[in-house]
Order: sequence, then C-alpha cells, then structure tokens
Amino acid sequence: MAVHIVPNGKQNQIIGVMDDALKIRLRAPAVEGKANDALLRFMATSLDVSQSAICITQGHTNKWKLLEVRDAHLTLEKINGKLLSFFCQ
Repeated sequence: MAVHIVPNGKQNQIIGVMDDALKIRLRAPAVEGKANDALLRFMATSLDVSQSAICITQGHTNKWKLLEVRDAHLTLEKINGKLLSFFCQ
C-alpha cells in the first residue's frame, strides 16, 4: 500500500488520495523515526491489526512510503472497506 505522509498535523487522519497513494496527516514530526512509528500505530489501529502486522518496505526517510500488511484474516477488500469508512464519516 502506497502512502504519502504529511507530518506535524493537528491530528492523525486519512485526508485523501494523492497520485495513487493514501494521503495521511500525522501529529508526529518527521524526526528520529517518530513519524514512521506514528504511522505504524495509526494504520494498525485503523485496520484493527497488531502493529507488528504492518511494516514499511520502502521510503523510511521519505514522505512517500510503501507499507506491507501481513495479517491472514485481512483481505484487500477488507482493507479497502476499513479505509473507505474514513471518507464516509
């Protein structure tokens, strides 16, 4: 899953889609891995999986990242459904 991170926001939230990537605003600053940690916590909570089920596979030091979700019970359809629910609130 491709994501575009916007650090130093007022709250953690999914704000839309940008260039085929999920755009996510995080409260954490982009220093010393704080934004990466916040991203993993936020996505784990959003998808209702453990934090260890999500890893950053590319872009550790970039605003553009690729995430991998490893959970046998979570299909692509379920991921899409959970993320789409943010836009329907």
